[in-house]
Amino acid sequence: MRERTLSVNKYAGTVSRVISLIYLFFPILYTPFVWLIFEIPPSNIAQILLSPLYYFVSFWAVFVGYGVWNMTRWAWYVLLPANIFIAYESAVIVANYAHSNQKVLGLILILFALMLATYKLRSEFRVPYIHPRIPWWEMYPGTLMDIPVKIVRITKAKTPTFSGKILDINSGGAFVKTPIDIHLDERVEVIFSVFDNDVQVSGAVVWKATSAVTHPKGIGIKFQQIEKNNKRKLKGILSKLRKQNRETLADAT
Repeated sequence: MRERTLSVNKYAGTVSRVISLIYLFFPILYTPFVWLIFEIPPSNIAQILLSPLYYFVSFWAVFVGYGVWNMTRWAWYVLLPANIFIAYESAVIVANYAHSNQKVLGLILILFALMLATYKLRSEFRVPYIHPRIPWWEMYPGTLMDIPVKIVRITKAKTPTFSGKILDINSGGAFVKTPIDIHLDERVEVIFSVFDNDVQVSGAVVWKATSAVTHPKGIGIKFQQIEKNNKRKLKGILSKLRKQNRETLADAT
């Protein structure tokens, strides 16, 4: 029987927390923002507040904010349509109510902010070690491999150090195949060597899986503290591994 346990939302980054609060308070923040940036008269502000479109868009924005704050896996899927609705609402306001000479620039600023929010949240959601239930075609493009790794448990345990195999890794974390039972939220040190580069990063166990069809028994680790030297090494390793994968796929076809 497949069993997976998750402990994700407490490890959300500061950026995703701030973005979630902006979406949660969208009904309060959006109106003053467009009033200032588009120089909308008070009478038109009242028309915006009374329009059904405003409440429809606000509902979607608050829905996204709640999902991002709690790191629910459906939040990524509702983020994109919500951003489209916000962009459409902004375009309608520009077309019907804006008096600013820089209204096109203001609209571009809103669109850029929406794209930036999507880009920042992408790394939090579209990664297999964070949300293993997301279909593989929606996962962040990590790098698959079979790298020996040493795990050092920072908390006290009967097995303070154990070994495993990294099956999936990217700049934010890794999935490690191991038979050792380990608790969620445990702090660990991940030590491995690839291409003559020794890497050591700290992280937390955010999910674990027992034997399953799609995931072997192991743990999903989210990296939390990476020194500049190790970050540089990890970036170079990932680049080489991805190049290897592309060459392997090209040879296979």
